[in-house]
Amino acid sequence: MIFLDFLIFNVIIIAGSITLFGLLGYKLIDYSLIVSLLIGLPIYILFPDTIDFAIIVLSTLSINALYSKNAFLFIFILIFISILNGAFNFSVLPLLHETLSLGLGISISLLLSNSVRLMNLDNEKERGKKKKVEVERDVVQIGSGIIILIAIAYIPKVLLEGGLLLAILISIVFINVAAVEKNMRFSKAILRLERNNVQPGIGSLWFIAGLMILIALSYRWRVVEIGIFAMAIGDSLATIGGVNIKSKKLFYNKKKSIAGFLFMLIPTTIFAYVVLGPVYIVLAIVATVAESMSRYPVDDNISIPASVLAVNFLTSFL
Repeated sequence: MIFLDFLIFNVIIIAGSITLFGLLGYKLIDYSLIVSLLIGLPIYILFPDTIDFAIIVLSTLSINALYSKNAFLFIFILIFISILNGAFNFSVLPLLHETLSLGLGISISLLLSNSVRLMNLDNEKERGKKKKVEVERDVVQIGSGIIILIAIAYIPKVLLEGGLLLAILISIVFINVAAVEKNMRFSKAILRLERNNVQPGIGSLWFIAGLMILIALSYRWRVVEIGIFAMAIGDSLATIGGVNIKSKKLFYNKKKSIAGFLFMLIPTTIFAYVVLGPVYIVLAIVATVAESMSRYPVDDNISIPASVLAVNFLTSFL
């Protein structure tokens, strides 16, 4: 009976959110919404005593509505049910389920929403054009990566999970504030780090989605650490090296350079060997190759964790 109650609760939240989404003038016939429903249902079947189904759909709707005042409504509903779900299930496994649901919902919107894909295309076109902006963005990303790695080392896992979830949800609010209220001092600070003609936070959303999926699906925290180092630090160093040092392009991706490849490979490999152990060198190499192969519409913040998770899963049988 409790499983039926949770299903009814999920359906009420989803039906209400989709109805509101339509009433506010957004297109309901969108691949991202359809896919989030198709993925959310088996998630409910796997975890029937949760509201993760509703969280997947709501996070997709929130990103689809992003960069408008209406988005705040969906984001706050998402925050409310996420905190409610986390408060009643404050342990590592349920929080991992919620993390996965949020990561999947955001990823679905980034990959399949028509409006968001156009924003991604704008971001891709402007990538690397302004060296100063690229370096400043990457310095911030490196700092974020270092903070997360330190937190992993010293904060209990359940508190880390809950804290990251809350921080990520709040960051989505800030992204929308920067887009809607551009004259605020806070917004100007964020917009200063953005590429020309690009909505704020697109790169951050990709990082958030990749980070959440990585954390949720890694059964070893060292895999999370190598993934975060590659995404936040290695990838940033690759961009810094690629835009500042002239070198030949990679034969399999003319938008990436040998200098950028080495700027990521060397420090990521050293981190894997010195901090995590020699066995993680394989994942460092895999992450670097994944970053060098990534191209629109799939961002490297998704391809890196996906490749690391896949290789880690396959090697676990050896």
